Amino acid sequence: IDFEVIFTTAFKNYLIDAIRVSALDYLLKPINHIELREALKRAEKKKEDQDSHERIENLLQQMNWGGDQYGKIALPTFDGYLLERANHILYCEADQSYTKIFTIRGDQILVSKAIGQVEEILPKNLFYRIHKSYLVNMNYILSYSRKDGGFVKLENEVILSVANRRTEEFLKVLTNRQ
Repeated sequence: IDFEVIFTTAFKNYLIDAIRVSALDYLLKPINHIELREALKRAEKKKEDQDSHERIENLLQQMNWGGDQYGKIALPTFDGYLLERANHILYCEADQSYTKIFTIRGDQILVSKAIGQVEEILPKNLFYRIHKSYLVNMNYILSYSRKDGGFVKLENEVILSVANRRTEEFLKVLTNRQ
């Protein structure tokens, strides 16, 4: 969940449940307005700290993933990091909470990040999310076909579906590329 929970109850026996779900606070009825105000201030502070942390983390990831002089990005794997050039990635495929990254050399790298997280850190001008499961490097698309709901063919002969709801925006991006 992306919100904080403050338990408010007249029963002390729910305290263990509150601890188990990492509740921000536990207030017993009748609610003391001072305790409630303090709990809300803690919630606001935690949200501000989290937002700040996310902005810093995104900046560091962007610097790490695309900003170095060699154009390499650090891909988090099970036993460390693998460095790969962003422009050597053909496409990415979702695999539950992991992502399979396919390179121009024919390598398949299993990354310990969901495809949405990978999408956020890859160059937006180079990659496009054509489907909930696929993120493609636009430079390696050979063709697009409207048959069977729409699909792209990549330079390595792989064929990937384009989601119906993404087709219109994808075609705009595809046809406006220089």
